[in-house]
Amino acid sequence: MIMPKIGFRKIRSRGTRPDWSALRKEVSADLDRRVKPEMVALFDNIVADWDHRPAFRARKSVSKTRLSVYAWPVGPYAKIWKWVSVTGTDPHTITPSLAKHLVFNWNGPGSYRAHTAVDGSYDGPGESTGPVRRQYVVEHPGFPPRNFERHIADKYRKTFNSRMEVAFKRGIRRSKALSK
Repeated sequence: MIMPKIGFRKIRSRGTRPDWSALRKEVSADLDRRVKPEMVALFDNIVADWDHRPAFRARKSVSKTRLSVYAWPVGPYAKIWKWVSVTGTDPHTITPSLAKHLVFNWNGPGSYRAHTAVDGSYDGPGESTGPVRRQYVVEHPGFPPRNFERHIADKYRKTFNSRMEVAFKRGIRRSKALSK
């Protein structure tokens, strides 16, 4: 799964060279304590009303030249996240696997209102209106991917930048205190 990158602006240290291990420790602690849980919560908010929702995990990577935080779906419903957010689906045939026929409400095109939208919003009802239909086969029209990762990155970018700026400044102050 390709994840959007989130960047931050440079912080000048006014000529002093910080202790990189103290700086890395401070940034890593802030990523673990605040950023990872906040990012997982943003993903959890999207799937909060899904019937088959995946769980999410986050991982960080910190080096002198790069900061990365990745969140990804886990569990039995992770594949659903991939379909909805990353790949979408092509038109396909749906057939019953356990019953004689499929049973659903349907009142023609436009009668189903999805939980999610292509613009990244996720507050739809996820329901269909109309009379109960019984079909042996349904031709699903497919849908485009929702690209939630990109929308989350756009939404979280300012918060991430400010959190990392504060963590860097704190790390620089602590490295100065250690060198005295």
